[in-house]
Amino acid sequence: ILYADGTDIGISIGDASSVYEHDGTMSFTIQLTETPDWGEEVVVNYSTHNNTAKAGEDYDATSGSVTFYGASLFPPRLGDTTKTITVTIVDDTIHESSENFYVKITNNTEGYIVSDDKGYGTIYDDDALPIEARIHDRWEDERDNNWILNFTFRLNQNAPEDITLNYTTQNSSAIAGDDYIASSGTVTIPTGSTDGYIPITIIGDTTPEDRENFKVKISSI
Repeated sequence: ILYADGTDIGISIGDASSVYEHDGTMSFTIQLTETPDWGEEVVVNYSTHNNTAKAGEDYDATSGSVTFYGASLFPPRLGDTTKTITVTIVDDTIHESSENFYVKITNNTEGYIVSDDKGYGTIYDDDALPIEARIHDRWEDERDNNWILNFTFRLNQNAPEDITLNYTTQNSSAIAGDDYIASSGTVTIPTGSTDGYIPITIIGDTTPEDRENFKVKISSI
């Protein structure tokens, strides 16, 4: 054990080991360079602060103090140089990047210097990337007879299970019944696949007309 020698004693807080959301807690260590003098008590205050991680969303804000004790006979103790504080991590279902926050310490005890007042902690996300679907535009020259125009839609990742989407057509400058046949329904992407197709019947004619368009909307992943 090292006892105080009359010179300034350093107080510091180290960066925490990174954790995943599901780990539930993160620990920070506050350390003295020497044990406090005989019978002395040293109080160190701490509080959490946002960085990219936000209190209430990514971790629970906390503040308080820890007390280091010098050796004594009554009560009998050897003194200490390290204290651990624990911060609760919020486990959510939102996919996000790794984020961090910090714990700041302060102390006003004469003869003690805070040499490192911030300890950073990084939270790794453990939630799956949300499944998203995007449908691609199509352009075709009109034909004299009816034909099928296939719209391709694609997931941003392989389907973890069969995924069913709803779809419906919507008029724009092209009108259902005149230029295409209105359609709605469902289409399923099988497990492990990313692409699907929606067939829409285009009404062919021989009447000259301007370029027209309509929409195919998908929903309900």
